[in-house]
Amino acid sequence: RDIKPANIVRAAGGVHKLIDLGAAQVAAHADLLATSHVTLDTDTINSLRTVTVEGGRRSGLPAFGAYSAPENFIPLAPVTFAADIWSLVMTLFELVTGALPYNDTPDAVSASAIIAGDLDADLRDVRDVAPEHIRSGLSSTFSQVLALGLRKRQEERTQTADDLSSDLHRCLVDSVEETYS
Repeated sequence: RDIKPANIVRAAGGVHKLIDLGAAQVAAHADLLATSHVTLDTDTINSLRTVTVEGGRRSGLPAFGAYSAPENFIPLAPVTFAADIWSLVMTLFELVTGALPYNDTPDAVSASAIIAGDLDADLRDVRDVAPEHIRSGLSSTFSQVLALGLRKRQEERTQTADDLSSDLHRCLVDSVEETYS
């Protein structure tokens, strides 16, 4: 649960790999709780979602702030693979545009407030954020795929990596068909 640009590296042969899965410990605790009769109090669960910031602790803020799905900010909310889809699509959005899909904010705390805010508010369209020289090459289908991956309500978001892969593949096929038709 720690997908962000800083955790993607290019390995030998040009293969990209995801590294630094420290947040996976939180997922492991969640999996253990889901399959056992162990009950944790709210303080213990919130401590799993705590960030250390310059010697202080801020409860409820995921360590990967700006790339975190909204449910990561809600105490006791279930965090599913849809949160990983959010982080991956957020990373893809930034890769394409050079920016994140919310208004420019000075820090991760401000960005987190926007992400966890109004769950019905949409984030900016990739075509509105992308630089002009890239914007013309972005299809409405691609924009819709990113928008679906960044739905704030996890039940409305793309749910699996297979679904995201299929949607992105459809964008490529549509682009090729448009180019050669």
